[in-house]
Amino acid sequence: MRAALLTGAVIAALWAVPAAAQAPDASRVTGTWEHSLSSLKIPANSGSFVRGEVTLYDEDGFNVSVGLTDPETNTIATIYVFRTGLESVPVWLDRASTVMLSNPVIGSVLDETLLTGNFDAPNSAGLNSGHRVVTSLSTGDFISTGVAMFSHDGWLLKIRISSQSLDRAELDAALLGMIADLDMADAASPAPAFVPIEDCADVLSIRKKRKSRAPI
Repeated sequence: MRAALLTGAVIAALWAVPAAAQAPDASRVTGTWEHSLSSLKIPANSGSFVRGEVTLYDEDGFNVSVGLTDPETNTIATIYVFRTGLESVPVWLDRASTVMLSNPVIGSVLDETLLTGNFDAPNSAGLNSGHRVVTSLSTGDFISTGVAMFSHDGWLLKIRISSQSLDRAELDAALLGMIADLDMADAASPAPAFVPIEDCADVLSIRKKRKSRAPI
């Protein structure tokens, strides 16, 4: 039952739409927030980003998100840390990127600017085991958006980021920098290199089942 509830909460989080960048009062954000279950630590200030709201999607802390805002560039980010019955970065990132790229609320995606690529997960969690998708936007409040994901000893970490002033290349650099700065205990078991989900070469054809004649 818990796995089903967590999966439902994760799916709901995938559909979350970033709001307009509104920085929290930096003078009131103090100390380091720690997610003890995964060992993730996020300080009050990380580079130019200020930590914001922490959201628990379940009572036990198996599905949590932390908001961050950079008031200088009007850039917002959310770090999600969660566990599911299926610990698959390719599957969950495919769902997250599909939602991001097809959501009209965030803006129209410029397909020719779509950037994808692997990265080394931080804290010894696996070389080339993470993957990100970043793109420019042609409409709406934001001009660029992106999502990245990697796993760390059974935990999945997803980072969503959108900016009103950073172009795609600048947003990609900010995203990778944020990931590299994440503070966690060194992973006990590094994840394998990320391999994207590919469309099947052969389409499965489903034949209509022949109706059986009623017995006489």
